Parts: sequence; structure tokens; C-alpha cells
Amino acid sequence: MAAFSSIALGVVAAASVGSAIYSMSQEPPSIPPPPPPASYYSYDEYGEPAGEQVWDSSKNAYIYKPKPLTEEQKQELATRQDLRNKNLGYLNQTPEEWVKSAEEYAATFADVMHTDVDKRYAQRKSDINEEMQARGLTGISLQVI
Repeated sequence: MAAFSSIALGVVAAASVGSAIYSMSQEPPSIPPPPPPASYYSYDEYGEPAGEQVWDSSKNAYIYKPKPLTEEQKQELATRQDLRNKNLGYLNQTPEEWVKSAEEYAATFADVMHTDVDKRYAQRKSDINEEMQARGLTGISLQVI
């Protein structure tokens, strides 16, 4: 029985060595490269496409490509840039120059506001006077002879 176990042990050892040698002589399996990562899309607050992120394999990174601007958006961007440059120019003013430009701004703002407010005030005053006269709340008027 001991002889059988030694023979069996020898056969098992030879088989394991043989299988190891056989597996080392084979080439590894061919695995295809993974597909490129998917692109991602971003949307603005109105649900419109705002841009996309596209995978660039040469840089091993995503590249963001914003949606091209419309003519209206380009005009708005230019207006904002002009306003920004104008406001940044105020930083270089002396306090006297700044006070002068602030007073000009206040006067312009007041003039623009008064055009609308004065018109609405006059209309409301007229409406109230007409309503009071219709109700007889204006009193009596005397004519001097």
C-alpha cells in the first residue's frame, strides 16, 4: 500500500509540474483595449445644451467644448465686457473724480425715474379728484358776483 501511495504521489507531482510547464509555454489570452469613455453633455437652466465634455485619448483627459454663442449672446457678452472695463476704470479715479461721477449717475437715475413716476402720480391724482367729485366729497364752490 505504501508503494501505491508513493506511486500516486509521484504521478500527481509529475502532472502538476507538467501542467505548469504547459501553461507557461502558451501565450496569454488576447484582450481587446477598452472602448473610449463616453462623452458628457451639460445643460443650462432652461434645459438647452450648454456644452459637452469629449474624451481626448492623446491627453488622457476630457476636453470641455462650450456650445457656440449666438449673435445675441455675443452682443450681450460684449456689453458686459464694456461695462466691466468701465467699472474697473473707476478704481483708478481720485476720490473727487469718483464723487463727481457718482453725482452724475444719481442725477441721471433720478431724471429717468421721475419721468415715469411723475406721469403716474399726475394720473393717479387726477383719478382721485374725479372720484371725489363723483361722490360729492370735494365741497361746494362759490361764485363771486
